[in-house]
Amino acid sequence: MAEYNVLGSVSLRGGYSSMAFNDGNQSITGSISGGIGLKTSNNMTIDYSFTPMGEFETVNKISLSYNF
Repeated sequence: MAEYNVLGSVSLRGGYSSMAFNDGNQSITGSISGGIGLKTSNNMTIDYSFTPMGEFETVNKISLSYNF
């Protein structure tokens, strides 16, 4: 997994999993995942990521964090 910070408030993330699993009749040997994070000026962070998960297709995640 790697993260690249752009302009201080935007983070781009990417990764590769070489874990192999069997999806029914099809063998999947790896997948690429990615995401983005946005820091706002009022101590909030919004994160989005996607991860291919075989028979579940692509999993999308969104989180909202607040630091106080």
